[in-house]
Amino acid sequence: MYRAAQGKKASPRANDPFAPQKIGSITGFPATASPPLSPSESQQKTENDCFSTAPPEITITSRRDSPTTNGSGKNNIEEENFDEALPPLAYLLPAEYIIKHGVIPSFIECKSILHPVKTWSSVPRFIFASHTWPSKFAVDDTFRTKASILRAVLLNLKGISFIWIDHSCTRKRAIQPVESFVNLTAIISKATRVVILPFRSDSLTVPPVFDLAAYTQRAWCVFELNAFMRSPSTVRIAKIVPKGQKSQVHLISLPTNDIDMRVESILETLQLLKSVVQENEKPKFEEAYLTSVPQDKDYIWEALLILNSRKTLFNYERYHGDLFVLSSAAAVVQEFDLNNALYDKAPKPKQVSKSKDQKPATSSCHNPECVVQCVIS
Repeated sequence: MYRAAQGKKASPRANDPFAPQKIGSITGFPATASPPLSPSESQQKTENDCFSTAPPEITITSRRDSPTTNGSGKNNIEEENFDEALPPLAYLLPAEYIIKHGVIPSFIECKSILHPVKTWSSVPRFIFASHTWPSKFAVDDTFRTKASILRAVLLNLKGISFIWIDHSCTRKRAIQPVESFVNLTAIISKATRVVILPFRSDSLTVPPVFDLAAYTQRAWCVFELNAFMRSPSTVRIAKIVPKGQKSQVHLISLPTNDIDMRVESILETLQLLKSVVQENEKPKFEEAYLTSVPQDKDYIWEALLILNSRKTLFNYERYHGDLFVLSSAAAVVQEFDLNNALYDKAPKPKQVSKSKDQKPATSSCHNPECVVQCVIS
């Protein structure tokens, strides 16, 4: 697990607000334990600390899907002691951190430089990053694939100074308040761009594979996806495409004409979500969607029921034509260099080849221009 290094004596780089704090493993692997802090050290605070009290040392990532219990069933999270008299609506990570260091920090590691959002009317331009984790304990693989993609995006999208990503902008709690899920939909609605990173990692030591269908099977991702689809024009789906000996990041807008992306899986999962929520069939929801932590399904399900009762969950319509078109003129792709030598040199997983006559699988329709059978209303 991560071990946050807090309260240590200032280093020569202490004046750099974007200098990463020491962690045992920047790639997300279990770190060796740090020596215990003295009482005086634990009370130290940096100039940029935006909280009134320093959090206790914890030994778990701030990942929303991180395990919250050990084998004995006991809670292994130390509740953080923050002053929440007037908590911000959200926190945003300065884009400069990822651009400069090429890693995705945890909430505890970057808390002193996070930008607090006090009102929704004063939100700066930011990217909302939606992704799946390669493991319960790691936010990225050993090649820093995800961080490299976000770095390329943040370098090239003009006017974007912040990013929201769960590992950096949320703190893990033993109990997830339902209203925090409701607040998440508000954060999404304020995002300048939503970047989906639908990569499946079969091993931390092998580069991940693009798999949008696997992304749509994750409960957290589907919860976010339902909010994204209110405004598909803000959504960009990231892919890595080889270019000679190097790689590029392709940001793909919707609708796309890339038949191999299987964007119909987005509509399929939203249709299923609407059905199980409106019919109040929790067992089907638990069977259809995955989480790393079993109790997270209970939190997500309760939030879905509340949002549905408020008539704010499925109050929009989306059709197949909103996501996929045959015309090449309608597709918009932004191309950026990945600039990741580790990824470029790594052996890539073999892709399953498709025959020329093979058609994309879909459970609801086989017509790419369908606007009737694939409705989300």
